[in-house]
This record gives sequence, C-alpha cells and structure tokens, in this order.
Amino acid sequence: MATHDYIISNASGAAVRADLNNALAAIVSNNSNASSPSTTYAYQWWADTTTGQLKLRNSSNNGWITIIELDGTILMGDGSAASPGLAFATDTNTGIFTNAADKIGFATGGVERLEIGSSEVVFNDGSNDVDFRVESNGETHMLFVDAGNDRIGIGTSSPDTVLHINPAADAYITIQPGNTDGNAGILFDNSAGTQEAFFLYDTDDNYLRFGTNDTEVLRIDNDGNLQFMRSASSSFPEQKLKWSNDSTTTNGFYISQDSSRNGKIFHEQGLDILFGTNNTERARLDSSGRLLVGTSASLFGSNNIQSGNTGGNNFAGIRYTTGVGGAQLVLGHSQSGTIGSNVLLSDDDYIGSVEFRGADGTNYLVGAGIDAFVDGTPGTNDMPGRLVFSTTADGASSPTERMRIDSTGKTILLGTSTNGVLVAETTQGAASNKNIIVGGHSASSIDGGTGCFVVLSNGNVVNTNNSYGALSDVKLKENIVNASSQWDDLKAIQVRNYNLKESTGQQTHTQLGVVAQEVELVSPGLVSESPDLDADGNDLGTVTKSVNYSVLYMKAVKALQEAISKIETLETKVAALEAG
Repeated sequence: MATHDYIISNASGAAVRADLNNALAAIVSNNSNASSPSTTYAYQWWADTTTGQLKLRNSSNNGWITIIELDGTILMGDGSAASPGLAFATDTNTGIFTNAADKIGFATGGVERLEIGSSEVVFNDGSNDVDFRVESNGETHMLFVDAGNDRIGIGTSSPDTVLHINPAADAYITIQPGNTDGNAGILFDNSAGTQEAFFLYDTDDNYLRFGTNDTEVLRIDNDGNLQFMRSASSSFPEQKLKWSNDSTTTNGFYISQDSSRNGKIFHEQGLDILFGTNNTERARLDSSGRLLVGTSASLFGSNNIQSGNTGGNNFAGIRYTTGVGGAQLVLGHSQSGTIGSNVLLSDDDYIGSVEFRGADGTNYLVGAGIDAFVDGTPGTNDMPGRLVFSTTADGASSPTERMRIDSTGKTILLGTSTNGVLVAETTQGAASNKNIIVGGHSASSIDGGTGCFVVLSNGNVVNTNNSYGALSDVKLKENIVNASSQWDDLKAIQVRNYNLKESTGQQTHTQLGVVAQEVELVSPGLVSESPDLDADGNDLGTVTKSVNYSVLYMKAVKALQEAISKIETLETKVAALEAG
C-alpha cells in the first residue's frame, strides 16, 4: 500500500531515488490505502482498502466517484429517471437508475417506464399514456394494453372493451385448476368487490354451477341432469321442471314452484316417488301418502311414517290420527327376515328401544335409554311386555339398568334385575289417596305381609308391624363406648304445641313437637338445613331447618335410662328407710 503527493523534492541521489520509487508505487497501486491520499488531483485513482472499492477523483477535485469493487463488481451512481446512473453518451436521459433500495428503474426521455422491485414489477408507474405490446410469432399484437383507453386486447391493436379477444383463428379460453379436485370458472363482483355471480366447473364431481346474488341457481352434472332454483318473486305463473312419458301435460313427474312460491314435488299418476343415495333407494312416498324409509312396501297398516331395516325384522312408525288419541310412535319387531311378514316373538325377545345419546368429542355415546322386551309367552292377541330404564354412570361408557316395570303393571324394580328395591302397588281403598306402597294392600286385605310399607298422602309413614329400624349390627361398628349423659340436653329442649301455616299447604291442626332453632341452641348436631329453591330450582339465598327426630329419640332413651337409675336408687333408699 502506498500514497504519494507526486512531488519530488531536491535531495541527495539516494533520497531522490527512494522518493521516485514511492511515487511509482503509489501510481502502480492506485494509491491503495485505508485512507484517501493527503494530496489529491482531479481524475486521480484511489484503491480504498477500507471499503474495498476503486474510486476516481471528480473533475472538481472535491469528491470521489466509486467505479468498481476491488473484487471485480462494476458500480455506478444511483442516478434518477431524468439522469440515469447508467446512460448513453448521446442520450443522457435514457438508461438505468435506482431511486430506492432493492429497486431498478428503466427510463427513456427522462421518464420511468419500468420498475423492478423486490415485491413487484411495474410497467408505466407514472400512469402515462404509453401502450404495452407483446408480439408473438404470428401476432403483432398478441398482448396489447391500450393505456389511453384502459383496455386490453389479445390479437387486436384496437380493443373495443376492457378485454377484447380477436385472434386470427378460432378463439377459446381455457381455465385449468392446479389441483385435481378444484374449481375453475369465472367470478363476477360488484363495484364494492363483493362476489355477486359465478360460472364454475367442479373438476372433482364434473359438473357446471351457475350462480347469481352469490347463490347457486343452476347446475348441470356430467350425466346432463339439470338442477335449478328460482329467485323469489311477488307474482309469477307456476314453473315446472317436468319429465313425462308422452306428450300429454298431465302425465308425468315434476318439480315446480307455484304462484304462491310453494315448492312442489308431484307425480300426476298413482305411482310412488322414490328417494335414494349412492344409486340405492333409501325412502319412498307411496301412492297412499305413506313415507317408507328403508323399505319399499308398507310394514304395518296406515301409519304415516314407517321405517325398517334391510333385514325386515325391525321397524318403526309414526301415525297421526284424527281422533282424540293423538299421534302414535310405534316401534316393532318381527322374527321374519321379510319386510311385512309377521313371525311370532318369544319370551325375552327385544321389541324396541329409545336411546338418548350425547357427543363425547369423538362419538355419540348412550347416556340413557328405555328398552322394551317380551315378558312372558306371547300368542294371538297376547303380547306381554316389560320396560327397562337405564342410565350411564359418570366415568362409564355404557348404560346400566336402574328400573323396570314388568308385564303385571304392578311391580317396579328400582335397581337391576338381580339387585334392587321391589315396589308393588295394588288397589288402595280410595282412588284419591295417591299413597306410595312397598308391598301392597287393598280395601280388605294386605298382600305384602310384614313388607307392606306405605307413605300416606297426608305425609305419615306406616307399616303393618308398627315398627321401623336401621342397620345396627356390631360387625358394622367400631369405637363402641357408653353414651354421655343426655339428661341436661333433654331437660333444656322445649316440647311445643303449634300449628303449621296455611301457606305450607299442610294440615293446620294443633301438633306436638319441637322448633329446630330452639333445639339448635341446645344440641346443634340434631339440626340440619337445606337451601330454599324457586320453581326453576334456583337458590333463593335462604334455608329451611329440620330436626333429626331419630337421634332425638335416642337422647330420650338415654335420659330415660338415667331417670330409671335414679328412681331405682331412690326406691332402694325408701325401702331401707321403711324397714328401719
């Protein structure tokens, strides 16, 4: 690296020779140095080793012009459209320039014509009246942009519309999607950019779709089938899409919309209308007006809606009656494999089921169900049945039987078929009593024996042996010790006479008992409380207190034992005094 002021000073021969060598080294190396020469001249070279660039001093000797990278990259000034950095000697306002980072501009006559940036390429960025033309082998105007009229021509130099196609031969437009199951077509937007209409080809299903108001109104499938919808109108004559086997106007099947805009699917002859998927019949509306699902023939009677499986042995139906009985939901089962054929069922055969399913995020699982079975030996005009009610426990994936009603109509089993509470109800003496009975009784007999337990309509609980109890086996208990004295508690508890308020809806005669709040002051453990709820089950913010009378009775027994012990002690003392 060397720089020099290119002035040889008077000196001895050796010194002059060394000065000359330094000047020559500076010339040969283009003044290569990390800093500019201290003495500069117009048009002087400087190899700037700091930036790695070769620079030339300008004609005014007041600045440096970067010419090339020292690794060989050619550089030029940024310039502008009016004065490009790379221009022509005889046309200095035509050339290449850059007006921003990562952009190249091309100018002619001092005006930018083309800009190439990192995100887009723009022709005629200045919005000037400059046409754009692409020439092909056979067309001088293969693509032509008429800038002055804002039109595009293909095969024409004078487009009449926004897009004008006029090639020398036949004119076709091909629209091909990039995926095998995509759509190809034309979309029509309004001035606000909202899609209003379309013409689309569905390459997956191979049909054409036409739409207006952003709604499909016409479809043509690959078999030539035509599907269409009419837009709403205040008044117009009935329109039909009709198929007929002859030239008559009243002999065929049609889909239409009448003058009141009601949709109609009609057959003008006494024939069925079939519905299907996957080229297979799934349902039909027969000539009698019955809707048959999964069957082509009526399964039973005049039920309005009937369904059956492909095996023919299970069916369901809904019947709408004109009488006072109302609508019927019918679930049926036959042992026959032929639709409409009745084969006798056997004891324990499934008759029908109602399932209640909920989504677990993947599948719909059974949360509860009602099942019907044959409950006995069926025969002509004889079909004994039972109902089984099931629910699914939290954490379980299938339901478990919780209650059943057998064919007698008197037996209810709460639980499972092998483990539950048996409730049997018989004649109750007076129909208005509405008692709850475990076991049974009539006006003149008791058929439940010692198992007859009744909750009467007045709220009393009775049984035939005048007793009640609780499980009390020693094997169920531990930490058994004598109870503490209940004498003081029992003396402090006030036994009251009272009447229930009419607002309770209960009998208002004078009753004997205790008040929960008073008992709570003496023995809080005897009192519990429950929240008050409105008719919808919402918490009202208040509570109602109750007394555990069974524990209160045990307190009384303990206090009575204490009293008996004291009486016996006094009797012994009295007897001793009388004998003395």
